[in-house]
Amino acid sequence: MLSVFITPCTKPTLIQWTTMSTLRSELAFEEKLKDFGLADKKTRFDDKGWKTMGALAVSCGYNPEGVPDAKVTDVIVRHICEWDGAPPREEPVSANNIRQLFWECIQAFIADTRYRHDYAMAMDDVSRPVNKYERK
Repeated sequence: MLSVFITPCTKPTLIQWTTMSTLRSELAFEEKLKDFGLADKKTRFDDKGWKTMGALAVSCGYNPEGVPDAKVTDVIVRHICEWDGAPPREEPVSANNIRQLFWECIQAFIADTRYRHDYAMAMDDVSRPVNKYERK
């Protein structure tokens, strides 16, 4: 379930390959859940369709760098922790781990997007063979 695009003329670096392959991988997301101590909440993530790092990264909108903490709390933390957010009850212990996971997913999403943009721009600078009938 890896999503890697390698062309004959260039290969992504190990960091770029890792980012691209983990962003859309359900297995990599499960490993992240384990890393953050959230493996027991996997079904809660699955209920919302957040099965990959990319899916979680855009769960609060399509501008990952501009997501306020209140929105993360309302959209993600309350659902995953089954927390009503009422003032007398303190925030769940795992809320901080969820925020850290969300942040890491955002960073992977941004890195993947920037790589794809930079790769496309670099490919425009590469000379390509042109059919002899299209030459001027």
